Amino acid sequence: MLAKPSDEEDKNIFDNLPSLAKPQTSRLCDELAVYLLAPIKEAEDPILWWSKRRAVYPRLSCMALDYLTIPGKSSTNTFQAFGH
Repeated sequence: MLAKPSDEEDKNIFDNLPSLAKPQTSRLCDELAVYLLAPIKEAEDPILWWSKRRAVYPRLSCMALDYLTIPGKSSTNTFQAFGH
């Protein structure tokens, strides 16, 4: 009969590293709630806005910056592809 692994053996050593650990659902929900309840203000530069608020919204700012920094595709290239 095989021995049952202990709880210590089941743990992933990387779970203790904050940057690699799974986000706690309650913390993420709290962060989202704070963001959604904040007053709406226009931002000229959304990348700068999220960068400045990394301490307040660490997970949301990471997601927003990932999304906002995706390189766009020029419409000129699209027209050239169709021979216009």
